[in-house]
Order: sequence, then structure tokens, then C-alpha cells
Amino acid sequence: MANPTMTFGRPGVKVVKFGASEPLKIISPVWSSVHSLLMERWDKAASSRPDVIEWRVDRSEISPTAPSFTDLEAHAAYCRELYGIAVLATYRSAETEPEYSDFSRLGQEYKDTLLRLAAWADVVDVEVGTPETGSLVSEIKKRGAAVLLSEHLESPCSIAHLEELAHSAKESQVNGLKVAFQVRNDDDLVMLRGAQEWALEAPLPTAVFGMGERAIPTRVGDLARKAPFAFAVAPGLSHSAIGQPTAERLRAALD
Repeated sequence: MANPTMTFGRPGVKVVKFGASEPLKIISPVWSSVHSLLMERWDKAASSRPDVIEWRVDRSEISPTAPSFTDLEAHAAYCRELYGIAVLATYRSAETEPEYSDFSRLGQEYKDTLLRLAAWADVVDVEVGTPETGSLVSEIKKRGAAVLLSEHLESPCSIAHLEELAHSAKESQVNGLKVAFQVRNDDDLVMLRGAQEWALEAPLPTAVFGMGERAIPTRVGDLARKAPFAFAVAPGLSHSAIGQPTAERLRAALD
């Protein structure tokens, strides 16, 4: 099956397309709880010419329920308009990022945050395992945002698991899928390569990433370059996951 296309981008930003028939799109993460520093980091990310900027809300050290978050969110939305680059809004739950998040994907606060972000962001990340995913995806899309379903695992997963996940994502009318797992040895690398090959023919735009030091070369390997999207850190900024290449290294691999 040919990998279909995920198209997104509200007015004011360049439209982005994820898909096997499209060139690899680069996503650069940024975060900060300080307005001026967020602007500075956004500027650095934009200077690396990404297709999408990922705002890591969970790493901002400000809870979305705090009054000060309203100003920080408005600043992020302003940066989106200023640079004209589509935004992927990511708020990891306490299950995935316990050191950064107080919210459980099982609770209403997590869902409310995603719906709030969907009012202006171009894409919203939704974690696998969130209850009533279908209805949440529907509400996010009604607000004008696309949905990227994500799963983060401590060990490699089987192709059967990926197929089941993709089928569930399609049923929930998710736009794209991201799966990442830890790579610790050669056997894990073999499973990662098999998963990346499967992703090329997935029923929706799908990228599979390895996490950890052993996975770094796979982030710029031949299969990674065929993926619909990849995460790469801009010069002077911190990666949001071990294994992410720099934007320069990824672009050099594409040339």
C-alpha cells in the first residue's frame, strides 16, 4: 500500500506534507518557561530551516493549569505567526515524561490541555493509550489541528504490534503515527530496521525512531531518510530525546 499524505498548516504558515512520496520533513524542538528565552530558541530553531517546530509544552516547567501558562502559550503562538513555520504542540503525560509532567493521559487535565493547544497549533501530539482516543482526535480536528499519534517504548516492538497500532490509528482518523523505542544492542537495531522498513508501506504516514546512543546512526541512515519526517536539533539547542541528530547532520545526509 502506498503511504498516503498528511497535509497540515493553518493560514499564516507554510503548508506541510508528510508522506512517502514527499521529501523528508524536519521537525526541530524548542521549549522554555522564560518568554525572552523561548523567543531566542525559536529564532535559533527557525534559522536551521525546519519544516515544523515542535513546542515541548511539558518541558516548559509551567503547568498548563497555572495562570502564567496563558502568557507563555500566547508567546508561542506569536512565534508561530512571526516565523511562519507550522507548530507541532507536544505535551507528554506523566506516564511518558514523569520528570516534566504532572498530568496523566488517563485524566481530563491532559485532554483539556491538548484541546487548548489544538485551538492554534497546526498539529497536536496524542499519546497511545489515551482513553477515548477517537473522540479526542475528533475534537482536536474540529478545532483545526491535525493529529500525530505517538508511542514511546522501553524495548523494540513487533511488526504485528505496529500493524495493530496503525489499524487503530486509522479507525480513530489519526493523520500520522510516530513510534520510538530504546535501542540497546545489535538485536534491537535489527528490529528497528525491520520496523522502519514496515513504516514505508504503512497505511498512514509513519516514522519509527530508535532512542539512545546506539540509535544515533539510524537517525540519518538510508531508511530514516525515506521516512516522512524526522526530529533534528538546531545549533545551540538541546535535543528532546537522546539520539536526535543536529539539523546540519541530517541535511548533510540528505544531500
